[in-house]
Amino acid sequence: MSTDREPAPERPLRTRPEYARIPLYAPGTSPCATDMSDTINLWGAPPAAVRAVRGATVETLSHYPALYNAELKGPIAAYAGVSPDEVVTGCGSDDVIDCVFRAFAEPGGVVAHAAPTFSMVSVYARSNGMEPVGVPLTGTDYALDADALLATDAAIIYLCTPNNPTATPLPRETVERVVRGARGLVVIDEAYAEYVLADDERSAEVYTPEAPSMGRVLALRTMSKAFGLAGLRVGYGVGSAAVVREVEKARGPFKVTYPATLGALAALEDAEDARRWVAAHARTAVAQRRRLVDGLRALGLERAPSAAHFTFVPVPDARAVAEALRTRFDVGVRVFAGLPTAVPALAASHGEGFRLNAGPEPVQRRLLDALAAVLDERAGRGAGNGADGERGAGSGYGASAGVAPRPTGARVTVFDYGAGNLHSLVKAFERAGAAVRVETDAARAVDDTDALVLPGVGAFAAAAERLAPGRERMREALVNGLPALDICLGMQLLFDESDEGDGAGLGLVRGRVTRLDARRVPQIGWNAIEPAYPESPDPLLAASGLGIAYYANSYVCRPSTGDDAVIAWSEHEGDRYPAAVRVRETVGVQFHPEKSSAPGVAMIEAFVRSLAARR
Repeated sequence: MSTDREPAPERPLRTRPEYARIPLYAPGTSPCATDMSDTINLWGAPPAAVRAVRGATVETLSHYPALYNAELKGPIAAYAGVSPDEVVTGCGSDDVIDCVFRAFAEPGGVVAHAAPTFSMVSVYARSNGMEPVGVPLTGTDYALDADALLATDAAIIYLCTPNNPTATPLPRETVERVVRGARGLVVIDEAYAEYVLADDERSAEVYTPEAPSMGRVLALRTMSKAFGLAGLRVGYGVGSAAVVREVEKARGPFKVTYPATLGALAALEDAEDARRWVAAHARTAVAQRRRLVDGLRALGLERAPSAAHFTFVPVPDARAVAEALRTRFDVGVRVFAGLPTAVPALAASHGEGFRLNAGPEPVQRRLLDALAAVLDERAGRGAGNGADGERGAGSGYGASAGVAPRPTGARVTVFDYGAGNLHSLVKAFERAGAAVRVETDAARAVDDTDALVLPGVGAFAAAAERLAPGRERMREALVNGLPALDICLGMQLLFDESDEGDGAGLGLVRGRVTRLDARRVPQIGWNAIEPAYPESPDPLLAASGLGIAYYANSYVCRPSTGDDAVIAWSEHEGDRYPAAVRVRETVGVQFHPEKSSAPGVAMIEAFVRSLAARR
């Protein structure tokens, strides 16, 4: 009997027809040294949250998290000024949006929103079988027509204030008009509420505390922005207990992981390294946004009125400008194209523009310098020359804004132990405007230079052997005040000796390098940094605003004659160790600033600027 079978007829799988209009989320960004494209906290995360996540036990990974995050609802409710039964949590606030659409609208119903607004609103609407209808913003103030929204007879109306990507606020009268006239649920997305509350010149309002009493309203908040926990994905909604119950049916259990819950709980504590850290950095971000706006205006760019920590700038051919920023200067911005043109500035830019996040001062300076160079080139000017040669003057970012990276005249020598690739470190200093040379001879490394860099590549014994012939010459130069930035292994070489291997360090700091006293070694990843003197932090740390950094180490430094040289601390599984030390003009850091995102780049740039100021 034959066992041959006829091939089954081909029956292609089909998705719902509306799925053809749903793209994968693709913001069009890529990793770069100066990334201003996302509206995250560029100063990092609260140190308390970092410690909590790093202290997570095996059980928090091997067990399911809590069903509906009851333990997180209480602290969130206390923070938001509502009751725990008026809070629903989710895997980011966009998860709550998705749940709301499933709970409160039938397939085929309308979800009305401003255009432009948060791009995932239309995606979640279509994926749930609904039709998104955008109402264009209008006028010079990017106003939203409440009556036009209500005329859609939408099952759900989505409001974002301040709006993403424009950063523009909604007046209270607009919000109240929509809530009074809506037939269904009104979602008020307040992802940037902490920045609204931090702004002394507040132009927006926060509705979260009153959302439960507004009946048909769910206010959304997130811990991805001011709280600096974007990687943990914790969002929440606030509304009446009846609204919250319906959303939780659509939400399902186990949405927020144990490690994310630990980080969120720690960040919500009323402490200097937790909630007060968030508030302080929100105020800093708002102040930096004002400086960013001043710099943009000096370049001839006018932005939308911002009530958040970022700003939106209509720019013709924004995609080409952004590509030049990325490829030539390693600077990233978020581009938007094909936007409605009822706003005059968007009509002039043909519906294109980009969104810029506020960050530490050196990072913003690099952005504006690069932007000035690209705009000058596209206008047919040499950098800083031609009819508009004074571009950038008075912006607070230097008159020669047309060159990026701007040469500082600072000469930096990187000492090569012969143990690895120094490319990323050298490029980071070059981007900061330094002229960099790599030297393999320890004695020559301190000649004819403005600063020495001891990199974080290699092992102590091999590095000490390469250092030995010129050790005394290098030590003498550092004792006499030659500036130095010494990274990871470089910091360890400032000490006397190491358990990692034989050989002598420079002995600038008395003590020994020992293995981390922890179960998980090496330490690879992000960790919090705490200034040793919070009221008067070291200038290099203060200039960068560095609160979290990237580590890759098994050994740490242990001073033997007190902690006078220590300027910052970190902790790994209970082992507290110096994160940074200073002796005269020599700074050693156990972490890798060149891998520590925008604040790390800012530290390197601040170091290079300090060298230029000494020349």
